[in-house]
Amino acid sequence: MSLFPISQPITTTEINTYVNFTVHNLVITPFVQATMIAQCFTADGKIGFSQYLVMSGDDYQRWGGDDDYLINWVNAQLQKIPTA
Repeated sequence: MSLFPISQPITTTEINTYVNFTVHNLVITPFVQATMIAQCFTADGKIGFSQYLVMSGDDYQRWGGDDDYLINWVNAQLQKIPTA
């Protein structure tokens, strides 16, 4: 399992700060979308929350199998999660 850094750490109402995430359960529907689960971790490796994500449309077309694009896209989606 690979941990990827979160560009802006996420602090939840439980006062946990999540600094890394993994991507798993990646399911691809060719030409349509990719679904996945991003799981976030604290700096000491404590498992935090999981977020179900769907990449479709232009984002799916831009991805084209580029792992860096996927990681950056997931990072951007995590930044949209309300924290309060």
